[in-house]
Amino acid sequence: MKNPVLSIVVVILVAVTLSLGPVATRSPSADYENRDRALPGTWLETITFAGTPPPIPIHQALESYTVDGVLIIDSSLDLGGPSQTGTHHGAWVRTGHGSYRYTARAFPFNLSGVQLLIIDQELMLNHKGDSYTGSGSLKGIATNGSVVFSLPFTTVADRIVP
Repeated sequence: MKNPVLSIVVVILVAVTLSLGPVATRSPSADYENRDRALPGTWLETITFAGTPPPIPIHQALESYTVDGVLIIDSSLDLGGPSQTGTHHGAWVRTGHGSYRYTARAFPFNLSGVQLLIIDQELMLNHKGDSYTGSGSLKGIATNGSVVFSLPFTTVADRIVP
């Protein structure tokens, strides 16, 4: 013998499920129908600092953007001294059609008075999605939270493809 209460509960659950329709989730990379215009992937970026005394040389970085908004950066910057950094970790978001923004953090080693490095950048993909240009700032943060320096920079990058 069937339980009428159970039958009613099943009917209600089916009706609610059908009325909700399909549930879709979106990731940062789902912002474009054309996957080639999306940011996720690995990029070779060239960084140029403007008007910085002493001059920071033009250098390159490998940047990997994941589909869920994670960013990992390794840089080739070598100032010839003991001030080195570890890998930068951060997050990125889409800000418009072909435009993105990210922020990343790294710990400097032996950089006097600086406890944390913060990189903020805005970038714009080209129409094919195989390169981008950007601008941003690199900030050095002291242990007390004050900004020790803030250096503007520009970038150009090319997607790494097999």
